[in-house]
Amino acid sequence: MASLSKTELMILKIVKDRSLITKTELISELRNNGSEDAKSLVEAATSALIEKGHLTCLNPIGSTCFVITKTGQEILRK
Repeated sequence: MASLSKTELMILKIVKDRSLITKTELISELRNNGSEDAKSLVEAATSALIEKGHLTCLNPIGSTCFVITKTGQEILRK
């Protein structure tokens, strides 16, 4: 299994804590944590996490939202 970057782990933890988070809220969370280029980081990290099966992308309210998958939760338990 491929290892996760610091940003990917941070995003998994944020999504786990919130259960469901919009892309805009996730970008704001990263900015609050001191990330200057939060939008690019979110784009790259969420794409990688979705590809690895740790996040799922939903569009229930007209904006992109993320939820953590069972495998994503298992990664955080380790």
